[in-house]
Amino acid sequence: MLYDNHIWQYHHQLPETTIGAELTQDQARVIAHATIAEQFNLNPTDITEISATSAQLPHRKDWLFIFSEATIYPLQTGQARISVAIAGDEVINTARTIHVPEEWERTEQNRQNMLNIFTIIFALLFLFITFIALYIASQQNKIFFFSKQLFFVLFGIIATLLSIDIISTWPNIIGALNTSLPLNNQLFQIITGLMISSLVKAIFYASIICFIMTKKRFHYLSHNIVTLGIGICSGLFLAGIFSIVQLVIPTDKPLWPEYESLCCALPLLTHVIGSIAHYAQLTIIFSLLFILINTAWQKHSLFFTAFATLCGMAMLDLSSLDMLGIWIIMGTLVGLVMLAIYQYIIRYDYALIPVATGSFTILHIAQQGIFNAYPGAVLNACVSACAVGITSALWYWYMNRKTQ
Repeated sequence: MLYDNHIWQYHHQLPETTIGAELTQDQARVIAHATIAEQFNLNPTDITEISATSAQLPHRKDWLFIFSEATIYPLQTGQARISVAIAGDEVINTARTIHVPEEWERTEQNRQNMLNIFTIIFALLFLFITFIALYIASQQNKIFFFSKQLFFVLFGIIATLLSIDIISTWPNIIGALNTSLPLNNQLFQIITGLMISSLVKAIFYASIICFIMTKKRFHYLSHNIVTLGIGICSGLFLAGIFSIVQLVIPTDKPLWPEYESLCCALPLLTHVIGSIAHYAQLTIIFSLLFILINTAWQKHSLFFTAFATLCGMAMLDLSSLDMLGIWIIMGTLVGLVMLAIYQYIIRYDYALIPVATGSFTILHIAQQGIFNAYPGAVLNACVSACAVGITSALWYWYMNRKTQ
């Protein structure tokens, strides 16, 4: 396990009408000190009381004590604190937190606002350049075949996966309902919205994947283990580049395991469907990017080189404007690496893209399995990796079946 089994926080919610004791501040403080000594192994003399506030309820008095721990927090900014909430004479909540000064919070909020403004400007610029690239590509006479049979097969598969995902996440959906509004009205709105959104998603993804799978290719590589190895190694190489870039660019977020599937009724299926969806999105993005570049590379190589560098920047997170220079350099590097992969490998056979993105996605899934952050994490990772591998193999097989 990545984390031990020690209790991080204790919380017991009581209704406001629950009958309880009405302690004085000194009596409640004794309970707070005893709780801190028991749960955090701290002597009351090692902490400093910050505040003690009371709340008078109909049948009891509640207390909230906040203490500071100056000895275990060496930084000049901020303060380590322990809060103890008492309902009557029962402890209902204890937590360790870091108190952030308001001045620092305002400064950080201002920095975040500037970062958001830059992100919006970059997104608009990237969208504008993408539209230009689409216009240039639309002027080329490229032939593709749209298979209705493949579209309906993909539509059925995607619709089924989306339905299973909705069933699995249904308890969360129900839990988020507003208790002050009529239940039937909310259910009607949610079910209608889910049906429409699922239908639109199924049509959209089925159409895009069908276009990618049936696009006419003018270059093919031999279908053997060497070709598959080239595709797999391309994905592993790109994953290594992203890992190096993430080490170079500082981030304000820790490398954290993914727990989203645990809040669903069917965690294993949710994890598998999420992994397949992530793989499909990566494959669609890279396929469309390389197809777009290939349509007019000969006449507009400089423009599409700049477009590739912007794509590389868009794939990286910018946590602060202080890192803007490193972000531009690393984004340019990623874009040029992807352009090199296209120039020397992918342009000879588009069918390598699903193989490369498959190995890239499986590495990410393996990372979650190595974390082993919860019981069943390894099983989820193994099953999801197998599902992505099978999906990648089927995608590659279909794109090459007419050339065998």
